[in-house]
Amino acid sequence: QYSDVLWSINPSTGFCMDHTVKSEEWPAGRQSHSAVMWGDKMVVFGGKNFGGLLSDLCVFDLSGLFVGAERKIEMTCTLLPRDVGAGYSFLHSCHVIGDCMLLM
Repeated sequence: QYSDVLWSINPSTGFCMDHTVKSEEWPAGRQSHSAVMWGDKMVVFGGKNFGGLLSDLCVFDLSGLFVGAERKIEMTCTLLPRDVGAGYSFLHSCHVIGDCMLLM
């Protein structure tokens, strides 16, 4: 089973919390994807699930994560065509160097 829940964990206290994401679409649960922090945004790319390989790029804006009572997270997702850049990808890594995100 693949999870589509976004959790935050405070390593100092061990406290875990699931979050509400403000979006029309929620990305599919997945495994073997990459996720990287880029400033106050978390970028998630690719992976796979029971439906096959995934080629979506999701950006979660975490700037409001611990602000106010609602703790809403803004999210946008883009489906990348298979013939552009990485196309479908899983078991890969992602790194930020300067102002570039590298997918390997």
